[in-house]
Amino acid sequence: MKLKVNGFDQGQYEFVDALGDISIKKGIVDVTVVGPQNGSKQIIILKSGGNYDILDNMAFVKVLVNGQDITANTAQTQVPEGGEIYYFDPETGMLGHLGTTGISDINSGKEIRKMEGRATHGW
Repeated sequence: MKLKVNGFDQGQYEFVDALGDISIKKGIVDVTVVGPQNGSKQIIILKSGGNYDILDNMAFVKVLVNGQDITANTAQTQVPEGGEIYYFDPETGMLGHLGTTGISDINSGKEIRKMEGRATHGW
């Protein structure tokens, strides 16, 4: 199964929307995430109107994001400093992202054009 994620906002990602149960016995869930993601985000990529039959079969299922195997990752996986991880929750069909949060995330994509002023000091 292949899915594409352009972003973690509604309408920016593909997902499976099943009226009944979702059962994956073996195979690969291959997700392509386009562009950098910042911070902690979650989306449901497998929506089920019934039950999920995936967890008991995870030994035979691989989940890939951009070609990297994330099957063993969880929301509690340690994020390397300055890095990011993706994880998949087979009980809810959720794809999650954990990454760096901080000043670089707040200002990503913003440009400071010009600052004027005079510095004074009270020596």
